[in-house]
Amino acid sequence: MQAVRWSCLVLVLGLVMNDPGQAQQNTPATSSSSQATGDSRAWPHSFDIDGTHLVLHHPQLESWNGNQLKGRLAVSVKTGTQVGADGKSHDVLDYGVAWFTARTVVDKTLRQVTLSNVTIDKVSFPTATDQQARYQSLLQNISRRGNQVADLDTMEASLAISRAQGEVKNVAVSNDPPQIIFSFKPALLVLIDGTPVTRPTGKGGVTRIVNTRSLLLQDNGHYYFLFASHWMRSAALDGPWTPMKAPPSSVLQAAEAAEKAKQVDTLDNPSDALKQALASGQLPDIVVRTQPSELIMVDGDPQFETIPGTQLAYVTNTSEDVFVDQTQDSTWYVLISGRWFTANSTNGPWRYVAGKELPADFAKIPTDSPKSAVLASVPGTPEARESLIANSIPQTATVNTRSTQLHLSYDGPPQFKPIDGTSLSYAWNTPVPVIRVSPDAYYAVQNGVWFTAATANGPWSVALDVPSVIYSIPPNSPLHYVTYVYVYGHADDQVYVG
Repeated sequence: MQAVRWSCLVLVLGLVMNDPGQAQQNTPATSSSSQATGDSRAWPHSFDIDGTHLVLHHPQLESWNGNQLKGRLAVSVKTGTQVGADGKSHDVLDYGVAWFTARTVVDKTLRQVTLSNVTIDKVSFPTATDQQARYQSLLQNISRRGNQVADLDTMEASLAISRAQGEVKNVAVSNDPPQIIFSFKPALLVLIDGTPVTRPTGKGGVTRIVNTRSLLLQDNGHYYFLFASHWMRSAALDGPWTPMKAPPSSVLQAAEAAEKAKQVDTLDNPSDALKQALASGQLPDIVVRTQPSELIMVDGDPQFETIPGTQLAYVTNTSEDVFVDQTQDSTWYVLISGRWFTANSTNGPWRYVAGKELPADFAKIPTDSPKSAVLASVPGTPEARESLIANSIPQTATVNTRSTQLHLSYDGPPQFKPIDGTSLSYAWNTPVPVIRVSPDAYYAVQNGVWFTAATANGPWSVALDVPSVIYSIPPNSPLHYVTYVYVYGHADDQVYVG
């Protein structure tokens, strides 16, 4: 399948001239001061029109019925600046979505599509509904251009990916709560993916637990753990862990080899909370878990602050979002990765809270509250609708196919597991997601860049396109997150990714 070259969608909106294979200077969309900036083949595109700064992000095709092409794109509008908690000036933005329609005429011989009559059908700006009509007018002015020509193959490819993603939208996502651990003193959570799996390191009798990113070594009946240049030792993974100045030389050699091969993360750049604890001479408790878990650190006994206009209080001496509903026998609520969980105490048991079950007072949290950020995770609020739009805007980059490389290693020979619901399989014994599409087609993604190879061991090169079947990986797969990484287009030695 051809690359999903979003330059064809730039053409849909009339943002570039007819030759998508050559970078061109964008012309004003209206007679007022309006100009697109940057390479026309790379996203996003910026415009200043009638004193308003708009940024258009990569479009998504939704349907192509007869001669009517429909799609949507995310839009951000700068409304001012403000000084943040970091003391720096930040743009204040309205986020929205614009839906567009274009008329098409297809020439299958030339594999081209002529696009005309582009219209901005509607817009949605959840936190700026009073500005929607003005924003729609500005976008219509930008799109008001003459007929354009797009590539038929690339448009068909983009629709194939949209359909593949649409097929998995209704797949149930597990909302089983993780093990939520409250600690009222410094602690460090070490996660192992299931039952510990050990492999010899080749350094004496030292073995390493390979199904974790933490450095966990075993030698002569003891476990060794390295973090932030501190060594800990224990007779069991469950602890207790005690500090030590230096482990045996064979353990040091195994640690050095694992770090050099980039197989582990030794927390050389620890969190601020951990830095503070270490600076004060405190070593954290080491908490090892083999199932999904979350650690919530509270600095001593919980301190509470009531939220005006509600019956909610939040814990002030933690960086996490922890609340108590004082109308429900002091029921506890925590927000973890955008999902809410509740329990009668910090000891649990915890259960997932669906949106409709969340107490109504959460939607009443004032926008100037220290905890107003959680409104983005309270269903039905304007902040939640805007958050969905903001989260759909990718971080984009342009990479050079000659200089961008992928080097990965496996723990032993490559071993693959099937991805349920698809014809794909993935390598489970490497930290880099490697997907086997066919016996001679492998795809891997690292730092938002797709790579491809004919064998699992490479050599790897930057991918110019990604098979649509990869975007059918369901949400219950551990590899689902790769479906959020795209190739938007390419020209010469440049590939546009996000």
